[in-house]
Amino acid sequence: MNANQRGLFVYVVQGLLCLLLFSLVPLQAQENFGTILGTVTDATGAVVPDAKISASTPAFPQPLETVSDSQGKYVLPQVPIGTYSVTVSKVGFAAVRQQQLVVNLGSRVTYNPKLEVGQVTQVVEVEAAAISLDTTSSRTSTNISSQQFDGIPRGRTFNSILALAPGVRQEVKGGGAGVGGFQVDGASGSENSFIVDGVDVSDVRRGSLRAQAAIPLEFIQEVQVKSSGFEAEYGGATGGVINVATKGGSNSFHGQGYLQFTNSAMNA
Repeated sequence: MNANQRGLFVYVVQGLLCLLLFSLVPLQAQENFGTILGTVTDATGAVVPDAKISASTPAFPQPLETVSDSQGKYVLPQVPIGTYSVTVSKVGFAAVRQQQLVVNLGSRVTYNPKLEVGQVTQVVEVEAAAISLDTTSSRTSTNISSQQFDGIPRGRTFNSILALAPGVRQEVKGGGAGVGGFQVDGASGSENSFIVDGVDVSDVRRGSLRAQAAIPLEFIQEVQVKSSGFEAEYGGATGGVINVATKGGSNSFHGQGYLQFTNSAMNA
């Protein structure tokens, strides 16, 4: 082997090592938000371009803003989960405000406002709920919010509520791996992916949830269990994808106390 061949061999080996190292690094999933989208029209059904759409919530100091395109369509991507007030306005029309628009983890909320001719200073309040429906995806998923699991018996960590989703049950044989395995629609516990705030925290060898990644429910805002038809970024999972969003801060001071007591005398 001459010097040129040796140099080429070294470059090939270095390239293969780099690819191997990158493949071992857990990739960040992109979905940790929701989306608000729709079409702005007037009273006659004609589309309204260049309308300003603003989504605000008490949890954030600045609203999310965009404008409708030439076809009246708009998209607010990567909207943090929460409850929003969406205001749509344009010169020559009365502003429309949609209250209590709920954005869940991974949801696509369709809101199609209709503007009436009037002054911008006029505001039409809408209380009807917007529709969270994505007709472009075949994904099957279940969202479990903190409002739902706060009122039911549960364990300390978020994995204790996964059985609330259809098709999910604990896999007894996976009990020695982290906090135990979970079957989703019959797949083994090693075929799942656990995502917390966009980061894959699954055990690299077993695919189970590591004990240190089993976050207490007091810190969880929402849990989403995807059982089929999920996106390409979760290609490493052939069972289910458990997507978890933790709570954010707020402008109010609050806290919570917890006491746990066990004793053999309490056993049945």
